[in-house]
Amino acid sequence: MQQEYVLLITLATAALGIGMVVTWALRSRPSTPGALGVRGGGALQMPCTSCNRPLMIAREELIPLSKPEIALCVRVKPELSGMSLAEYVCPYCEASHCLAVTKRTIEWVGANLYSPHRGAARCMDCGKILRTPPWPRGAYDGRLKEAPNLLPDHGLVCSKCQAVVCVACTEKATRNRTKDGSYVCPRCSRSPVDRTYHPA
Repeated sequence: MQQEYVLLITLATAALGIGMVVTWALRSRPSTPGALGVRGGGALQMPCTSCNRPLMIAREELIPLSKPEIALCVRVKPELSGMSLAEYVCPYCEASHCLAVTKRTIEWVGANLYSPHRGAARCMDCGKILRTPPWPRGAYDGRLKEAPNLLPDHGLVCSKCQAVVCVACTEKATRNRTKDGSYVCPRCSRSPVDRTYHPA
């Protein structure tokens, strides 16, 4: 009888321990954009998809999108039609995060789906304000080594992921990694980064 009692207590303790471990694991697992809900205090926790820094997005910080901005988002992602959309601007790199908002949830749906009407272009890696090169758009695309006086804060565009990055970050990411001397993108680690950035 005593052995059965000890066995019962042991099983109950083990079940409680397993339950606590599973609960802790579920609460501490990293979240991914698009699968996030409202966290404690009505906030959404996620890494910025542009600069990868941690964000805590409170419902009170969200700015509802205007009808023209919603139309631009829907043009890029038709599945957003009819949703209540809001914006949160990353304080580090100024990426514009679009979120679908309901009474119970905040869900990340994309970043930079439309061009904000404010601010200067910034490097998507370090956040530095970019300077536009003095030559016309496309003048040295595909042959950046011939560009005269390419400065560290000039903007470049990755041919693979379309990230806009500064020359300094691109040179740092490259570090003699390519045989032909082409630039490597600091965002996606692919090459070539072969166009200069000129705002539309």
